[in-house]
Amino acid sequence: TTIEKIKVAVGDDDLVIDALKTIEETLQNNEDLNKVDIQKQDLTDKDKELAQFVMSTGGNAMGARDRARSVPSILSDGIDSEKIRGENALITQIGLPDGQLLIGSKQVEMLDYLNKFEDWNFDTHLFSLMSSGRPIYYLLLKHLDKYTDYYDFDLDALKSFAIHIEDSYCYDPTKRNAYHNNLHGADVMQTVGCLIKHKFVNGKLGNLEKLTSIVTALCHDYRHKGVNNAFLVNTNDVLALTHNDQSVLERFHASEMFITLKNGHNGVNMNFLECLSTEDYKHFRSSSIDMILATDLSVGYKYITKFKNYKEKGIEQWGNKPDDILILMQMCLKVADVSHPSKELKAHKAWSVMITEEFYYQGDLEKERGLAPSPLCDRVKNFDIPKSQTGFIDFVVSPTIKDIATMLEITEILDNLKSNYMYWSTRHEEHVQADTLKQSYKQMCDEVEADNKERSSSALLHE
Repeated sequence: TTIEKIKVAVGDDDLVIDALKTIEETLQNNEDLNKVDIQKQDLTDKDKELAQFVMSTGGNAMGARDRARSVPSILSDGIDSEKIRGENALITQIGLPDGQLLIGSKQVEMLDYLNKFEDWNFDTHLFSLMSSGRPIYYLLLKHLDKYTDYYDFDLDALKSFAIHIEDSYCYDPTKRNAYHNNLHGADVMQTVGCLIKHKFVNGKLGNLEKLTSIVTALCHDYRHKGVNNAFLVNTNDVLALTHNDQSVLERFHASEMFITLKNGHNGVNMNFLECLSTEDYKHFRSSSIDMILATDLSVGYKYITKFKNYKEKGIEQWGNKPDDILILMQMCLKVADVSHPSKELKAHKAWSVMITEEFYYQGDLEKERGLAPSPLCDRVKNFDIPKSQTGFIDFVVSPTIKDIATMLEITEILDNLKSNYMYWSTRHEEHVQADTLKQSYKQMCDEVEADNKERSSSALLHE
């Protein structure tokens, strides 16, 4: 029966099993759940709510089984189930990943924090801890909640896609990159969401462009190898040979995203975008590819200059032609991709340590191959992290971010950027005067480790 199949799905969770037994006793002669009037049954309010939730899958036993894991939150004492459903429709429809049960304060606090997903200073590091290492899963579903009225996503495929992208974000899933990992993908997606919610961008982009921006932001570094394009070209890596030395990683990321959508993984369908018309899918694909290619820093100024020309003409003169919209989408992604110096200092320092570790990893590989370490990649010589961060802000971040920040009048971006720049400048001078530059990186790593322990403690408080 439907009830028996749900019992198998939820395993040995006593809370759910007891509720299902009560429902089963009352509904034992009603195999088709759609024909049952729950309100006329002799059930407690909690059991009625569970029964209604099971029935919301359309009376389909398989659908009920797949989504039963999100039911326990409705049954926990003191939890406003209607609020949770209303704020997290896709999550409560699809259910949680990894066999988790949505019960107790931990998940409720996590979902409460998720409601800040469009805040510029959303702490993806903290949220990753709160979500048991699943920032992509929850942030993607939260963003896509906005588009379920317009697109009939295949929910099973969406759940499979979100979990697979999270698990395979690094080229070798068993070897996590220090920086280009699922946390970076989640953070860039979250930041793009902040930008496209802005009145001007929101008004210019249609629902398809917004959907494209979110999914593309998530996958813009999908299956990253933890090294840069120059390394791949210089070592004759198969990716460089495949993509003819041109924007190697960017072309690879875009390709892997669409291969995953088309083919899934291990026979599991992951194409949640099958609902798009042929014309919409072509627009999604072409825009997504153009956005990801724009993240290649070696060609970045082409897009920055183009955007600056638009900005100087004034917002009121911004057109609605495809190129007018595309440059806006491209710049939102480019800004998000290098945005961590414009976030709060604690998060920015964590990202700085992560990218430094990835640089050092590449430098080690280069030394092993008899190559000179690339700039910033020599762990023996490149220890002045404060100086490298001010240089990054001066030559990469500020030119990319300032125009869009001033145009959209997002003061947090510029305030954080200025504050963080001053922090690094002061720190550099202090180390120079004390002749402690060689110890500066170790000191920063210790500080970030302490911050991460504080985040972990904060996350554990909600268990």
